[in-house]
Amino acid sequence: VNGAFMQSMFDAAQKTQQQSLEMFVTTCKQDWKRELFSAQNEICSTVKKCKNETDSCLNGISQGVTSMHSSLKYEIKNQQTPAPIKMNANADVSEYHHHQQQQHQQQ
Repeated sequence: VNGAFMQSMFDAAQKTQQQSLEMFVTTCKQDWKRELFSAQNEICSTVKKCKNETDSCLNGISQGVTSMHSSLKYEIKNQQTPAPIKMNANADVSEYHHHQQQQHQQQ
């Protein structure tokens, strides 16, 4: 009787331990899925933000190129040689446009 009682106690403890382990694994899986979902959302958000910033920069460049094209077209039409533009490598497109406007006002 004593041996059977010990075996049943051992089996009950093993079953409880197994259930606890299964619950722990299930909780870990759920936590891991939440973390992955959160990371995925954060990455998607960052990619969208970068895309929007890139699109905005490209639009600014496009407007600058269009403005330069119009200015050069005007200069060629009037058969004038444009004065050299002194700008640093990091100059903004709006600075170029402002410079061009000043040149036209001086003429």
